[in-house]
Parts: sequence; structure tokens; C-alpha cells
Amino acid sequence: MKINGIQEQLPLLLRQIFGSKVELVSYEIGNQHYDYLVLLIQLEHPSIKIVAKIAGPDAPLPCPFDRTAMLHRLVAQHTTIPMPEVLAVDVSYQTWPWRYFVKTHIPGQEWATVDNK
Repeated sequence: MKINGIQEQLPLLLRQIFGSKVELVSYEIGNQHYDYLVLLIQLEHPSIKIVAKIAGPDAPLPCPFDRTAMLHRLVAQHTTIPMPEVLAVDVSYQTWPWRYFVKTHIPGQEWATVDNK
């Protein structure tokens, strides 16, 4: 795992997205590959469960999080399929040494599972 400084920087990212009162209650790893991490996170202030997908420059998957966010929004807008709300996305590497996609958590099954072995 290479994701540079994620444990130290995760609270800072959460404050950037949710404000200074946000509290990280717990998290678990949902998926992990080299330089790629999916975290299931429980927050307080706001009280919400989110999914954070984080990928560094050496992630084995292309991780086009901006396209994924656009597709989530289109499906939510044009269908009745329950979709998570896109909360934040950044693929620029300007603020962090990784790109990220943060969305609300909806229990259920993923549309597609990618296993890169």
C-alpha cells in the first residue's frame, strides 16, 4: 500500500468537505490495492456514513473518479435507481498527493465488481 499519508490526512480531507465540526467516528477498509483504497466511514457532525475512494498516481486501476461522479449524477437524475449522493471529487492532485471520490453510503450491492489481480 502506497497511499501517502492517508491516515494523517484523512481528517483534514473530511474537514475540507464537511467543515471543522466533523468527527471521524470509525472506518473500515472496503477494498485495497497498491496505491488505492476504499474506506467505509462513519461520521458525526454530520451524522452520516460515507464511502471514500482514494487513488494515488501508481494505482493499478485508472480510477476516473470525475467520470464516475458524472455517471452517478446522470443515473440519479434520469432513473429511479437509488444512487448515493456525490459529496466531493477531485482528480487534480493540486491539494493532495492522491485523487478522491466521496459519496454517501447506500447499503446494497455494487453494480460491478472489479478485481485486478
